[in-house]
Amino acid sequence: MKFKSSIFVSLLVFVFSAAAAAQDEPRIIRADRLGDGDDSPVLQVLGLKIGERSVALNEIFVADANWLKELKVTVRNVSDKDMRCVGIWLGVLDGLDTKLTPRESWGWKINYTNGQCTPRKSSSSVLRKGESVDLIVYSDPSLIPDPTPWPKFHKAVLEWGYASYKGDKKDRDYDDFRLILPPDTKFLDDDSH
Repeated sequence: MKFKSSIFVSLLVFVFSAAAAAQDEPRIIRADRLGDGDDSPVLQVLGLKIGERSVALNEIFVADANWLKELKVTVRNVSDKDMRCVGIWLGVLDGLDTKLTPRESWGWKINYTNGQCTPRKSSSSVLRKGESVDLIVYSDPSLIPDPTPWPKFHKAVLEWGYASYKGDKKDRDYDDFRLILPPDTKFLDDDSH
């Protein structure tokens, strides 16, 4: 009897381990080389983590269905101003090789932010010149996609960031801008999207 129960327990452990491993799938966060622009980048991407594990841009990694919720992007303020709100947008697609068709817009974008991004009267700075901060998925359900389809996303594309410098709604300074990518970023030959 003892032998049968230990086989049964071993079988259960194997089945549950296989089921958990089946949820881990290949994922990628893509970024293209920055072109020349009129604006100077004001945020530098220092690193990306899924939970506590570092991941690199343009390199495939294995993660479970919660990878977008667990993603942290560390950025540094390289501008000459203190920022009240900083963030990035990631466009997300179903497959590793999925691309947008010409003139197609992103069906899904996910916002990662830190700071007070909604208008308010006071203007307390969250990111001073030269400081760094972790950006996490924004928790306002009206601004992020319904989490139901998240497990199907395998590719995210990092293109630009944004910042708000002033807190008064009437005089809000809110800019989109290019990002400085980590110096060890390996760029791929094809466009990311």
